[in-house]
Amino acid sequence: MEQKKKVLFVATVVKTHINTFHLPFLKMFKEYGWEVHVAAKNDFVDEPCVIPNCDRHFDIDFARSPFSKSNIKAYKQLKQIIETNHYDIIHCHTPVAGVLTRLAARTAKGTTVIYTAHGFHFYQGAPLINWLVYYPVERVCGKFTDKLITVNQEDYHRANSWRLRNNGKIYYVPGIGVDLEEIQNISINKVQKKKEIGISNDVKVLLSVGELN
Repeated sequence: MEQKKKVLFVATVVKTHINTFHLPFLKMFKEYGWEVHVAAKNDFVDEPCVIPNCDRHFDIDFARSPFSKSNIKAYKQLKQIIETNHYDIIHCHTPVAGVLTRLAARTAKGTTVIYTAHGFHFYQGAPLINWLVYYPVERVCGKFTDKLITVNQEDYHRANSWRLRNNGKIYYVPGIGVDLEEIQNISINKVQKKKEIGISNDVKVLLSVGELN
């Protein structure tokens, strides 16, 4: 019997990252017959940690701060997991988890390492400390990355000057994949919409879209 291919998804936390953003991808790999693993900190409180379509979950001691000593333990945990399971693909997310995973997987043979940058912390106008800390780290980690996915044009153009492993490729996905043209073409009758949701026509409405973090 042919051995199943294995994929490892890595992010800082389960509930507010893996289960919020990546469940469709876990499901896709399962449908294609892959064995799906997740490495992320269990951030469920007073409820069981459940990850749909996940064959195995590794609870990793990630800390959001790159200066936390617990990340040393997280690196060792990842190194052991990667060396033991021999993954075909490792797809990592979030800055700290992304860096630790790529360092831990740098000697893994036959493994394609993918990193999705959900917006680099260094950008035009960012604090100097962000450039001093995160920029050189991402440049170095590019050498251990086979595929880099960026979600905005600034990150895409900046990363294009970097050298990835095995002549790796850099991809641009607009935001989180929302079709902006489809949204922009939506026509709304403001008076009718206000009436529908119980707002007086003379009241000004402000819509803010985003994650409060």
